[in-house]
Amino acid sequence: MKSFAQKSLVAVAAMIGSSAVMNAAPLISIGDSVDVFFNGSTNAQWRSNLFYTDGIDNLQSAVIANSPAGTVAFPTLAANGGAAVIARPKVDAWVFYVSPGVEVNVGRNSNASLTLYFREDFLFYTRYSDELNTELANLFIDGSYDFGNLTTSAGFSFVQTQQNSPQTNGTNFVANLVETNQLNAYADANYDISPKAWASAGFSWSQTDYTNNDEFQDRYSNNNIYSAPVSFFWRITPKLSVGPSFRFRYTDPSANGGFTGIVGTTPIGPTPRVTPSDYYDYFFNIAVQGEVLPKLNVGLNVGYQFRDPGRDRVTTTAGISRTSSQSQRHQFTIVADAEYEITPKLMSYVNFYHDFGVGAEGQTVVNLGGDTGVLYQFNNYISSNLEFGMENSDYQDTQGRNDLTTTSSFSVNYNPNLYWQFSVGYFYMNNNSTGNVTAANLSGNTGASFQAHTINMQATFRY
Repeated sequence: MKSFAQKSLVAVAAMIGSSAVMNAAPLISIGDSVDVFFNGSTNAQWRSNLFYTDGIDNLQSAVIANSPAGTVAFPTLAANGGAAVIARPKVDAWVFYVSPGVEVNVGRNSNASLTLYFREDFLFYTRYSDELNTELANLFIDGSYDFGNLTTSAGFSFVQTQQNSPQTNGTNFVANLVETNQLNAYADANYDISPKAWASAGFSWSQTDYTNNDEFQDRYSNNNIYSAPVSFFWRITPKLSVGPSFRFRYTDPSANGGFTGIVGTTPIGPTPRVTPSDYYDYFFNIAVQGEVLPKLNVGLNVGYQFRDPGRDRVTTTAGISRTSSQSQRHQFTIVADAEYEITPKLMSYVNFYHDFGVGAEGQTVVNLGGDTGVLYQFNNYISSNLEFGMENSDYQDTQGRNDLTTTSSFSVNYNPNLYWQFSVGYFYMNNNSTGNVTAANLSGNTGASFQAHTINMQATFRY
């Protein structure tokens, strides 16, 4: 499960345009089952806090010449009392997206369907453009097949991102944006055993690679997460099912640190090399799916979860290794979502979770949070979305780091016809971290408190 706070700006454009679907005629049709569309967009986005920093002033430090905002790689010592001095100024900027894309739909009016969507995002920054301008690829493939009693679905995605987050900002002493390659794949199947019973099973894999990790002194851990849920359901009513469920999940973060090099004019390293624990999760739960009340649909998994470390955490400094044994953890876990149709034009929704996660440096994190919102369709052309969210991230085995992240967003969408959609939206994030950098807390467990405002204007064309 993806942490709520990680939605960040990656999901802003998708959130803004989610209230309406454009059913334009295809650009090209091949035979009776293949449709090809041009599906592209352009965005103008203002960010009040480009690097998601806390705005600590630079009092006395060795400035790195190559850093666009004049920040430092590591704190130096001030004259008075040897206190750490950190420079992380807030920077606002406009970001312009040009995003041409192509969409291919296969299997019109058949039991099998396949959708392929590729988009290339070209990003242009009004500040530090030489360092930050980039191209980001996005590929999504989803397919399904209905065999009657057996329905299946599978998919794959490859998404490149350029965005800081509450997880990565604690050790960010360079004015830069974290870049990642995110790969995801899944396969699900539902089988009707009888009119009263059915079963579901699935498998998913996700991988996060920090592609510019060397620009952050190799602080971050790439990770692979494998998950396999299985459930057995009884139909309490024709629209509501309840039954036992189990999910196995394995998380494997890579080693981080061990950086040696020159940042600007400052020799760095070697930094400590950390091999985090890997984690085996066993989630025993009761699952509920379907319509609990008229117009109220829920998805619920609630139960108890165990996290077993597969290996000890090893920290190597100056050739000397220190091993930290990791103990088993267990907790009450819930993953829930609900939708309620208040009126034919007004839909409300809520999501809630309490689950284990993994930090950007391979730490165990306990995430408790959720979001709630409403979708309103004014008429055939105009819709809006209002959402509020909150997440508490408790970093385990750290120097007391706990992050409380709150977000809010509002968007208005206008569809004048089948081809065009125009959107304007606002996104707010506030991160309050108890692990803020101090003279005594300069390890990989540090966090950063910050506020950020984003205004996004988007035009989408599908033909």
